[in-house]
Amino acid sequence: RNFGEGLERDGAAVAIYHRGKLVVDLWGGYADREANVVWKRNTRTVLFSATKAISALCIAVLVDRGLLRYEDRLAEFWPEYGCYGKENTTVEDVLSHKAGLPYLDEEIDLLDVMDFELIRKKIERSRPIWAP
Repeated sequence: RNFGEGLERDGAAVAIYHRGKLVVDLWGGYADREANVVWKRNTRTVLFSATKAISALCIAVLVDRGLLRYEDRLAEFWPEYGCYGKENTTVEDVLSHKAGLPYLDEEIDLLDVMDFELIRKKIERSRPIWAP
């Protein structure tokens, strides 16, 4: 609807699979409006924020099942995280962007994001910019 009403600034795409079969494959808008480059089926995009909704939904399911509480401190199940001022950070803090970590103390390059253990350690060693 946003595309149909002209409310999208640039462009986007969505692909939905059901039981392993592609059932929705839509794209539209601009990959680069200033250069008048339209969004194509194979246009690449950054996905960082796309995982937020899925992560929040997974956490909500765990909360609903009584396996996790929003007020649980991350250090309860990730002890190495609970240092350098992050000891009291809760699940709610992370979900509401109040954990004080808008960026990490150490730089991250493109190869780093493929190394889960390295990123985990960089998160653990980081100090929050503000108290959670």
